Amino acid sequence: TSVFPSGRQSLVSDGLHARRSDAWDECFFKFDEFCRSWVLEFLPALVAGPLSILLEGRIAAANRQLVLTEVPLLVMDVIFKWGPFLSLGLFLTCDLPTVGVEDAVFPLVLLSFRASCLAMKYAYLPRAQLRVMASSSSWLEGGYWARILGTALHFNATGTLAFDLLQALCAAGERAGVVEVLADQSFQVGVLPARRVWDVVKEALVSMDDAELVKTRS
Repeated sequence: TSVFPSGRQSLVSDGLHARRSDAWDECFFKFDEFCRSWVLEFLPALVAGPLSILLEGRIAAANRQLVLTEVPLLVMDVIFKWGPFLSLGLFLTCDLPTVGVEDAVFPLVLLSFRASCLAMKYAYLPRAQLRVMASSSSWLEGGYWARILGTALHFNATGTLAFDLLQALCAAGERAGVVEVLADQSFQVGVLPARRVWDVVKEALVSMDDAELVKTRS
């Protein structure tokens, strides 16, 4: 006999199905999302921003950081995004005998490489996360974009590396079909390994101004 009421059992089942679907969805390449993201990341923000608003809505454009309102960001966009296009335009319209085709095209190749890297990350996002990006401002305000696109994973820029690794382990467990049985499993560690783990946790708690909890557990 199930320990859950029938309604709750259905919700639990739906939740497990949703998590498993997301875990597998991030393993599949989404060509349409790759193409859309490549175009938006390749074009200058002054062009890509309105295009993203037209295709996905203003929230998605803001979460992709294509709606630039600060002067320093606008200046950087002009230099790094408009520069390659201006260089190519000057090469095509002016007689520059000392400049070869490769010199004019190479900056666009680098820009395309950057766009491809970002588009590849978006292309492997689960559809559920893409919907969050298109509908919730917390994607940008909460630093979730850094966690998804890799900055946090490589440099722990948001301080959430441990949670991101746990999320990745959970997704791997969903794909392996072992999450449901983990609740019935247990393990033990020795005193010294447990102490080493607790020392790290204690330092983290102190940094979170939770000294009272540390004092009661030490």
